[in-house]
Amino acid sequence: MTEIPTQDNGDVLQPRLRALRPTDRSALARLGTDLFRPFGDYSSALPDWLRSPGVWGRVLDDGQGRPAGLALVTITRSRGSQHHGYVLAIGVARELQGGGWGRRLLEEGLAELRKRKKRFDLETVRLTVARDNEAAMRLFESAGFRPMPHEIEHYEDGQRAIRLSRPLD
Repeated sequence: MTEIPTQDNGDVLQPRLRALRPTDRSALARLGTDLFRPFGDYSSALPDWLRSPGVWGRVLDDGQGRPAGLALVTITRSRGSQHHGYVLAIGVARELQGGGWGRRLLEEGLAELRKRKKRFDLETVRLTVARDNEAAMRLFESAGFRPMPHEIEHYEDGQRAIRLSRPLD
C-alpha cells in the first residue's frame, strides 16, 4: 500500500512531474543510487548522466520541490549508425511507488524522445533492465517493450539483465 506523504501540518502533498533542474542533480544522484542499489552501483553513472547535455529528463517532485523520482533518456547509435532512443533510468521513491508515477515518468521520457524523432530518424527505443526487477519488467512490457533476440547481458556484478525494445510511435 502506498503511503501518502504529508506536510508537517498534516496536509497531503501533491506530487507532480516537472522538468529536471540543475539544482536537482545531487538529490537525484542520491535517490537513484539508493533505488538502483539492488541492481548495481550507480554512484558514478548517475551523476555523469545528469551532467550530460545529451541526456534529457523529467522529475517527480514530492510536492515541496524535492525530487522523488526521475526518468532519464538519451539517444544512442548502433553499429550500423542507426540512432535509437534509450531509457537510461526510471525510478520512484518508495513512498510514492504503486501510484502510477513510474508509468507517467516513462511516458514523459518517451515524449522527450519523440521531440527528437525526426532530427535523429528515431524508430525504436531500447533499455536494459535487471532480469529480476519484476516491477520494472511488468511496467516496460505493459508499455510495449519486448525482449530483443539474443540480447541477454550481465551487469558488472554478474547480475542478469535483458535488453528490451519497442517502436517509438
